This record gives sequence, C-alpha cells and structure tokens, in this order.
Amino acid sequence: MTVYNGKAQTTTNLARRFVLIDAGKTAAASIAGAAGLSMFASQPTEAAGTPAWPWSYKKLDPETVYWKAAAFYYPSGCCQAAFEAIITELGHPYTSVPTGMMRFGEGGVVGWGSHCGALNGAAAAIGLVHKDPAIHGKLITQMNGWYTESLGSGSVLCHVSVTEWAKANGVKVESQERKDRCSRVSGEVAKKAVLLLNAQADDA
Repeated sequence: MTVYNGKAQTTTNLARRFVLIDAGKTAAASIAGAAGLSMFASQPTEAAGTPAWPWSYKKLDPETVYWKAAAFYYPSGCCQAAFEAIITELGHPYTSVPTGMMRFGEGGVVGWGSHCGALNGAAAAIGLVHKDPAIHGKLITQMNGWYTESLGSGSVLCHVSVTEWAKANGVKVESQERKDRCSRVSGEVAKKAVLLLNAQADDA
C-alpha cells in the first residue's frame, strides 16, 4: 500500500513513480488520447444508444487507473482526475457522463478544503457503477476508512490531509511538491476505488 502521510512512508519503486509522474505531466494528452477522449475538456454526452442505468462493470487494472488519475490531476484537479481515470477505463456507456462536472471538487470542493476531492470523484464513480445504496455505501465507507488511515492524517478533509503532510515534509501548501503529492493521492484513491470495485465484482 502506498502511503504519503510522512517522510518515512514510501512504496516499492517510489523513486521510479516520481520520475514517471513527471513524464506523465508531459504525456498527459497522449494518455487521454489513447483512451479516445480529451483530458482537457469534457467529452460530449453520448445520448444515442446509451442503455438504461445501471450499467455492467468490467474489472479494471488498478495500476493503469493510478497513472491516469495522477496525470489527469494537473489539468483537471483531484476530483475530476479520480473520476475520469475510472470512467475512461470503463468505456461506453460510462463515458456518456461528462467528466468535467467533477471539477467542482478540486481542493476540497472549489478550494474550501472540505471533503478530499479525490475521494469525491472516486465515490461518484463507485456510485455510478453501483446504483444500490447498500453496495456503494459499503464501498465508499471502506475507501474513506482506508484514506483516513493511509493518506489523510486521520481525516477525510482536504485541509487536514494537505496541511499535516506539508508540515511533516517541511514544504509549503502552495508548493509544487504538495501539488505532486496530490497528483499521487489522486492516483492512489482512484486505484483503491478500483480494487474495491474489483473485489465486489468477485463477490457478486
């Protein structure tokens, strides 16, 4: 499990990830293009031929989703990044949903530092996959619990998570280091959501 809540908490191949995330900033448009969608603007609604919701779920590769969300963070913010990484991997009909609507969650909801935007985006994706409140409620609760223990300094709040991480690492909240950290967090949250969705699919 990747943990970014402190200097001593690292993952295997973390150094490689840092190099690749920098490359991801430059290659972000190519990543989205490979998915057949632009990450710089919301895709058009595919109204024609969209089946009735809820839609079927196919298991996704968590690492692919991680890198997409990490790259999507830079132009789109944490909330849209987590949501869009999952949705683009699921494909149609999920891609009929305009991902740009999730931009509101950036910085803990338009910069207010409330509920982590990556959690908001990933939770929206989970809710889109599972219409049943009993199922999506269970998965989102598990995701929130994991976040508080691993990334959020005991809280789901953006300002707590960011402030505590910045203090622990001796950087300013507005620094590039913090932005890069939130890119990685967007990836980790989207990845965790996929792991939960995949496990639910196995249990179904």
